[in-house]
Amino acid sequence: MGNDKRAGRWVLACTSLACIFATQHAGAGQPVELSIEPPPSVAPNGWLFTEGWPLVFSMKVETAVAFLADDISSGQGDLDARQALVISDPDNCLDVRSFDRDNFPFEQDCAAGEDETYFAFRFDPYDGPGLRNFRCGNPPPPVMVDTPFDSGNIEGLNKAYIASASGNLRAVGPPSGGERDEITYPFASDDPAVDCYGFGADRNGVEGLVVWTRIGASKVLDQHLSGTGPGGEVRRLRNAAGFVTSVGSVLVDNQDNSYVIANLMVPRALFEPLVAVDTSINAAGPYTACDYLRKIDEGPIECLNYDGDVGVNVARARAIVADLRPSKVTLKAVLVAGPAPDFLTDANFDGKFTEADLVAEGHTLLSNVATYRFKTLRPYNIETGGDRCPPNNMLVAKDLDGADIAFDFYSCSTGSARSGRRVPR
Repeated sequence: MGNDKRAGRWVLACTSLACIFATQHAGAGQPVELSIEPPPSVAPNGWLFTEGWPLVFSMKVETAVAFLADDISSGQGDLDARQALVISDPDNCLDVRSFDRDNFPFEQDCAAGEDETYFAFRFDPYDGPGLRNFRCGNPPPPVMVDTPFDSGNIEGLNKAYIASASGNLRAVGPPSGGERDEITYPFASDDPAVDCYGFGADRNGVEGLVVWTRIGASKVLDQHLSGTGPGGEVRRLRNAAGFVTSVGSVLVDNQDNSYVIANLMVPRALFEPLVAVDTSINAAGPYTACDYLRKIDEGPIECLNYDGDVGVNVARARAIVADLRPSKVTLKAVLVAGPAPDFLTDANFDGKFTEADLVAEGHTLLSNVATYRFKTLRPYNIETGGDRCPPNNMLVAKDLDGADIAFDFYSCSTGSARSGRRVPR
């Protein structure tokens, strides 16, 4: 096993301890085995909070050929380099010029030219909302900043918005760096919005990773919580791979497998539905028997009543949140060749979102589709004591029955709030 450094690039020629070149991968299916590794011992009957727990996306390659790195900084080492794991190389000559930004082959005079299969990634030790990252702002335009609302571009928004009862647009869903502020930050690399974190492909992590689920802000809905299809159905999902918080690799294990591993610390509202609530009932409408109305994602309007006298403001908000049922989530992930899409579109119009839609849009699958199903409880659903307000990044007051009353159903101003949560048995 040897190293080759030329023109600012590193090549680890072979990851197998038993050979100089290895060109085959194990398995009859896709060349990469992708698995989603949740916290241990959760399934089938365990519960997770809706936020604050780790997901691991493990991409395993049997008898991989090489790890590549480009543009290594002597001060940062591999942490500052774009890298790739080469899966196969039929002619045993590393050309891989499409990986190099200057299009130079790694090894000269490869008779077959570029015949390698690989996927690109970056070692990313930490990521999160508001952490500035020059790789997302250079070259312009900066990517993964929040897209400002545009009613003519609903399917292109990487951020969910709901029109509230007062008529204002509320950005909802997981936290992210916000919209680009060119006045305060003329240079994109200085703007905390340019953070490589949010819905979209993981541009500073595993570039070909696609992660999707059908809940909440992952769905592309308009400001009134309707899908963009002709009947209000959901036509697109947002790729959640951009919420990956760190990426690393394993050179080779004792069974000759190499890995790229992406970690995602689950943020608030990634696996929660969007909820619109109307507490101002139209006296002349069909919902006079209701204390309040609720709409979850693109679902129907529901009529609900409080359990006893709940008062106003925070107490009422907590009662409304207590009525929200736990979430059952199906999470899927796949690795594609080249850059992943920012959205997954129902390309074959079958009402489903599968790998067939990716293939129909021209993507080549490099892995199996990994699936993880889990159940979540909101922390504020099991609080015992304390006076904390429910978060408002997934719960919005909205006129659902035409009463046209601009009234927000609660105001959260509890001061220094506390929270206690007993473990459910």
